[in-house]
Amino acid sequence: MGTKLKYDRRSCKTLLFFLIVAAAFFAYGLVCVLFFDDNRAPIWLIFTATFGLMIGGPLTLLFAYVYADAKIYLGRLSHNGFVVPNTKAECGGMLEKLSRTGDPVTNNYSKDSVRSLILCIIFFLADIAGDIWYLLKWSRYQLEGASVLFVMLLIFHAVIFLIPALIFITQRNTNKYIDNVDIIDGRKPRMSIMSSILLLTILSGIGAFGVIQANSMTSYIYKSKYGRYEKTHEDFLSGASMDVTSDSLTDGVWNAEISDISPELSFEHVDGAEFYVIYMVDENSNSRLLWYASHVGDTAIPEGSVTGEYSGPDVTAGEEGHNLTVYVYALQGEPGRSIDLEIGDSSLSGDLYYYDILNVIDGSSSPDLYGNVISYGYVTGTFRNLS
Repeated sequence: MGTKLKYDRRSCKTLLFFLIVAAAFFAYGLVCVLFFDDNRAPIWLIFTATFGLMIGGPLTLLFAYVYADAKIYLGRLSHNGFVVPNTKAECGGMLEKLSRTGDPVTNNYSKDSVRSLILCIIFFLADIAGDIWYLLKWSRYQLEGASVLFVMLLIFHAVIFLIPALIFITQRNTNKYIDNVDIIDGRKPRMSIMSSILLLTILSGIGAFGVIQANSMTSYIYKSKYGRYEKTHEDFLSGASMDVTSDSLTDGVWNAEISDISPELSFEHVDGAEFYVIYMVDENSNSRLLWYASHVGDTAIPEGSVTGEYSGPDVTAGEEGHNLTVYVYALQGEPGRSIDLEIGDSSLSGDLYYYDILNVIDGSSSPDLYGNVISYGYVTGTFRNLS
């Protein structure tokens, strides 16, 4: 059947030409992105720059790999005594028909299998480093299941790199394998160093993708469990565990006095709480802030207390009653995020204040580290202006 010639001088020059063209396209797109303002650049410039980056970049990598493979292949042919042809037509595309300047030799590059095995170990360790990064990142979140995913990643990476490692070990045998620049004599051609690099790069990319997917999935699970992913306001209310009561509330209706003074408020003591936060909003006025008090130490707040800042509800006479809710949060320490609040501010509901601010231990991590609020509760009622 014969041994086919992979490259000739002309194909090598052609690959170099396409490599230069692809690299020029990529460089053009990169320069446009770095030195031109997107808001002022014409549409044709934006389009061609995007084309240069998205098409030129991958093509540059592709042609660089194939060109390097061709150069190594032709260099090894020459080193083995073959006269490298300008075109495959000169030898019918068969290695056996090439002229030689010396005695036939085989397995000059058998050490490619050893080099490939070493590279396999390096790529494997790189993916293991990604697994360790995943474990170290999520260990501080104390999320159940993260350690299981870590073990699964280890097994996955061990399996995908074990197969090529066994191949490289097997191909060290010069009695059964020859180089891809040798004439086939019944022995099998071993994988070249460039083919090994390509295979290991693909496998490492698959392994890295597995780490990325595991991280994304774990992040989603964590945010869904402790953050506000896919949670409604009712979900937040159902998680309240602190008893909060008010003598200013009778049969679900706030008394008229809270128009001018803050309501009476009592809530249970929570072990481990450093302080409490009181947060009262008008649910019918886009969560307009009526009462805010931080670093509260007492669990019984008398009516009209000067605790924090307070402003009565803005409900006109004859208007349908507004639903006013007082939230109380027990915090184990200072939140990892802060926000400037002013009485009368709107749109920050009690659940958003909990998820995005108070419950955050560390807002600089990704995702946020939650768990600062030990417990929370609320009391709600209707207020009507009867004047």
